[in-house]
Amino acid sequence: MSTGQLLLDACVVINIEATSRFDDIARSRGEQFVVVRQASAEVGSLRAEVDGAVEEVLIDLTPHVTAKTLSIADLTPDEFPLYVDLARDLDDGEAASIALAVNRGLRVATDDKKARRICRIQGLAEPVRTSEILRGFCDHNALRDKDVSDILPRVRDLASFLPPRSDPNHEWWTINLGD
Repeated sequence: MSTGQLLLDACVVINIEATSRFDDIARSRGEQFVVVRQASAEVGSLRAEVDGAVEEVLIDLTPHVTAKTLSIADLTPDEFPLYVDLARDLDDGEAASIALAVNRGLRVATDDKKARRICRIQGLAEPVRTSEILRGFCDHNALRDKDVSDILPRVRDLASFLPPRSDPNHEWWTINLGD
């Protein structure tokens, strides 16, 4: 468990939001989650079943900001040159996240293979993955198997996320998926 801040890219925000336990997850880590404004603009929607039909439901980050489990950061003028350079190879949100992390010494959470590689090139610590965040939450709270198998399918079904086979927590995820 750490303290401080963890910089999330848009996909990780979406994955954690899909659990319906965003604030609990942030608090269990002892960290405030941070999302750079460019990445927050990429946080779109989750799938949800409404009256028997599947619909896209927009994600509202305001409750998490109000709960102080998430803050939205703006790039400073000093961070813009690296952001522009990185945006040649990455989406705006990932480029802005990495630029901010490099300048402010924050750890990044991303599942994107290319963004993870760019983090290494930029000298950042190994990025945190969605699976690591969720496994840490489940372990920290000693969740029962049923509770874990309620969370993971939500991420798969609502956020369309499954960790790749190369993910260190892939086997844990697969075993606990509950299918």
